[in-house]
Amino acid sequence: MRPRCHSSQHQAVAAEDTTTQLPTNRWVKLRPFRRWSHLGFRRPYGLTREDGTQEVPRHSMKSHLMRPILVLVSALVCPGSRAGVVTLITHGFNSGSGDWVASMADAAREYPRRVYEYGMSAPLYQLSFDAQGHLKSRKIFGPDPLDNPSGDILLLLDWNPYSGNLSDAFGIGSAASTKLVGPVVADKLMAENFLADLGVPITRFPLHLICHSRGGSLVCEIAKRLGERNVVVDHLTLIDAHPVNNDGFNDLIDPVDGTARLGIYENVLFADANYQTRGNGLTVPTGTFVSGTFIRWLDDSGIDSGGYGNPHSNAHLWYHGTMALDFPLTSDGTESIGAATRGEWFAPVEKDGAHAGYFYSIRGGGDRREVFASANRFSGVPPHGLNGLWSKALGSTAVDNRTTLSRTSEARANVIEFNLRGLPVLSNSPFALGAPLKILATNIGSGLLQADLTYSFNGQGGGTIVKVFADRDENTFNGWTKEVDFSLPATGNSPMNLEFAIQQLSDGLEAGFYRIGALISSPSGPREYYAPERLFLYPNLTLKGTLTQSGGERGFDFTISGLRANRYVLESSDDLASWTQVSAGQLSSPTGSELVGTDVRSTVTRSGKAEQFFRARYRD
Repeated sequence: MRPRCHSSQHQAVAAEDTTTQLPTNRWVKLRPFRRWSHLGFRRPYGLTREDGTQEVPRHSMKSHLMRPILVLVSALVCPGSRAGVVTLITHGFNSGSGDWVASMADAAREYPRRVYEYGMSAPLYQLSFDAQGHLKSRKIFGPDPLDNPSGDILLLLDWNPYSGNLSDAFGIGSAASTKLVGPVVADKLMAENFLADLGVPITRFPLHLICHSRGGSLVCEIAKRLGERNVVVDHLTLIDAHPVNNDGFNDLIDPVDGTARLGIYENVLFADANYQTRGNGLTVPTGTFVSGTFIRWLDDSGIDSGGYGNPHSNAHLWYHGTMALDFPLTSDGTESIGAATRGEWFAPVEKDGAHAGYFYSIRGGGDRREVFASANRFSGVPPHGLNGLWSKALGSTAVDNRTTLSRTSEARANVIEFNLRGLPVLSNSPFALGAPLKILATNIGSGLLQADLTYSFNGQGGGTIVKVFADRDENTFNGWTKEVDFSLPATGNSPMNLEFAIQQLSDGLEAGFYRIGALISSPSGPREYYAPERLFLYPNLTLKGTLTQSGGERGFDFTISGLRANRYVLESSDDLASWTQVSAGQLSSPTGSELVGTDVRSTVTRSGKAEQFFRARYRD
C-alpha cells in the first residue's frame, strides 16, 4: 500500500464516543541492513470498542497525513555500494590467475558488506588467451549478471604465456610488451558480447582494475587504451608495481613495458598504490612510487616478515587482508596472516585492514576525500589519488597529477561521480568491523535533499540525456521504479556538474529503501552509476491510540513511532481548525541502533465534546 503524501505537516487521529479512528498508513521497523526486501511493514492495529469488537481504521481527513521523511544511509553502512561495478584482478611476471589471484577474486566476490546487503556474491569470469593469441572469456561461478541485484561482476585476467615472455612473438609477431597486451584487453572490455550472458560492453559499468608487480604496467596500459577511446576508469589499484622498463629499476633487461610510475592517465578518477623497497632487486623485486596515487608505503609495516617472508609477495597478501576480513586468520590459499601480523602490518587508523586498501574501492565504500593525520606509513592522504585535472576544472584547488592522452573522436558520455547530499542527524551507530553508520534526513516537502552528479560528454554539435532513477537494487536490467530525465550539454574532455533536488524523483514513491542511479546516453553506448548513499523513504509519524478508563475518567493512551532522535508534539483539537499541545517528547530506540523510535503518552483526558481529534507532528 503506497503511503500518501499531502501538503499538511501533521497526522490526525479522531476520537468519537466509543471508537478511536486511525489513518491507515503503515510504520516501518528496520532490521540490520541487508536488503530492502528485509524491511518489515506493519499496518497499525485495529480499533477496539469497549465491548471488545473491532473496527477497521478509517481516515478522519486525508489532508492530515504527514509527508514521508527521506533518510540517507551512507556507503559505510550500505556496503561499499557506490554502484554495481566491474572489478578486474590480474597477476604479474611469469604467473597466472590461480593461487593467490583466484583467492583474491573470491575475497572480492564475498566482500562482507556486499554479501551482507544483497545476500549473494557476484558472478566471476576468467579472461585468458588461447593458442592463437585471442582473448576469451569463461564463466567460473555465480548468478546470471542480468539477475544479480548488486550488479557486480568480477573478472580474473590471466595473461599467460605473455606475462613471462620478454621477447617472443605475441599475436601477429610483436614483442610481448604490456603496451600490446593492454589494448587487446581494453578493446575486449568494450566489445558488445564479450561476456555472452551479459550482452552489453563491460565498460557500461564503473571499472576497478587491480594488479600486482608487472601487472601494474598492464592495467595502466588498459586504462590508457580506454582513455584514448574516451572511457572513464573509476579506480586503479597498483600493488607493488614493477614493470619491465626503466621506471627507476636496475633490471638488466631491455625496457619493453609501458610505464607505471607515470601511468595514471587523465581518464582515471581515483588511484592508489602500495609499494616496498625491501626487496633485493633481483630474486625479490621492489615496487615503485606511482605519481598521482594515494600511496601506502609498506617498508615501515614489517612487510618483510610473516606471510610469504617475501616483501614483494607480502604486498598482495597485505591487500588481500583488506578484502578478506574474516578475523583473526586470513588466508590467500597459499599463505595467511593472523591477528598479530595484522597488528604489525596495519596502522591504527586502518583498523586491522578494515579501513585500508580495498576499503577505498568502489565496492568498499570508503571516503576518498577523507583526510587523516599521516604517519610514516603513508605518503599523503586519499584525496591525493583523485584526478587533480578534474578537480581544477570543477573549481577546486588541486595539482596536475595525471598524464595526458591522445584521444580518438569517438563520442562517449561518462558518469564520473554521483552523490546524494543532506544534513546528518544520526551517526556512529554500530556496524560489523567498526564501520560507522551515518544517517541523513530531511523532510521531503522541504526540498533540502540534493543530488550532485559529475559527468563528461565529448560529443560535438549537441548534448546528451541522463536518466536519474529510483531502483530497488543496483541492476538496471530488471527495471526501476521511477525516472527523471535531464538534457545535458557537451563538455569536451572536462567534467561538469548537475545538481537537482531529490524531491523531483521521490514524490509518489512507496516507503522503503531505494538506490538512486544514473544512466547516461551517447552514440558509443550508455554508461551507468549508482549513488553510494541509500535512500530510505519513511512514512513519518505513526500514532496509535487506545481507550482507557481510570476512576471513572476516560482517556487515551498514545504510542508515537517515527524516526529515532526526532522531537515531536502531540496536539488535540475539537474542530480540526485550532490545535492545542497536549505533550511533547523525543523518539528513542530501546537498543539505540534502530532507526525507528517510539514514545508513549499515557492517559490523555478526553474533552467533553462529541468527538475529539489528535495529531502528532515533528517539531524543530
